[in-house]
Amino acid sequence: MSKSVAELIAEAQVASKAAIKAKIEELKLSTMLTQVSNPAYIDRQIAKDDAAKLTGLMEVFADEDFLEDCKDGTEFKLRRVFGYGSQVDTLLTMARTIQYSQADLKTKMLEATGLTEDLFEEIADALGSAPYFSEKIMDIVPAIQPDLPTLKELLTFMAQELGLALVPNMKKLNQKHIDDMYKYQLARAELEKENTLAYINDTGKGAKAPYDV
Repeated sequence: MSKSVAELIAEAQVASKAAIKAKIEELKLSTMLTQVSNPAYIDRQIAKDDAAKLTGLMEVFADEDFLEDCKDGTEFKLRRVFGYGSQVDTLLTMARTIQYSQADLKTKMLEATGLTEDLFEEIADALGSAPYFSEKIMDIVPAIQPDLPTLKELLTFMAQELGLALVPNMKKLNQKHIDDMYKYQLARAELEKENTLAYINDTGKGAKAPYDV
């Protein structure tokens, strides 16, 4: 029995859809293979794994069970660093948090990272510091310029010791970017000093001025 025209058209449509679907799958596979063999794609995937590893370590630092050994009741806080790129910010935050933590917690953090206190002291020295207003001296503490070559070497070593596969992106660790950041921080410090002195003059009190800066 011969097929009707409608049946033949329906079969042709099914065959056509199947061929199109097969071609789409072929193109998907080709695209995936191209991506997998692309060095830039591989680096992006490795960078995602590195970022996840760092995030996991920072989450350990903030875990309540991890922090239970704080004996003096001091509230724990991450000493966050911003402005140098996500991975560098995380590494520097980790370094500063460990450096300024109380002794028993610092020991636990060093054990968790497998790093040494000396390394974090070297990183702090190489990082320098932005200008800021100090209420102790009622004046602005000047900036300490970073030692960028040494800082980059130390962060590269730190990343390797933490098991990261790629060297962190350090393009923002350059003098122009540092100068721009310090200029902004100096303006904030000058405003805070001005507001604090105005508050003291207005109230006769030596307490911290209730101004946002």
